[in-house]
Amino acid sequence: MKRQYTIRLEESTVERLEKIGEPYGMTAQTYGTTIMSRLADLKPEFALHALTAIPKEYFRAGPGRPTTPATRPDASVGQPA
Repeated sequence: MKRQYTIRLEESTVERLEKIGEPYGMTAQTYGTTIMSRLADLKPEFALHALTAIPKEYFRAGPGRPTTPATRPDASVGQPA
């Protein structure tokens, strides 16, 4: 069963998704759906690795982003395997 899932994106992000998907005959929505599906198919440990592999420079401060990094109060506590 397929369910609809809605997210909000900056117009510039939608334009980039359109540009990337265009050579493959995909709209921004189709390309975004493909990416989300692929991430959801990964085992949790690999999905987290994929996200942490994104360079920190990508998350630099920009419009609409917080100026301070998010912190976890339990960062020093190990997580169960």
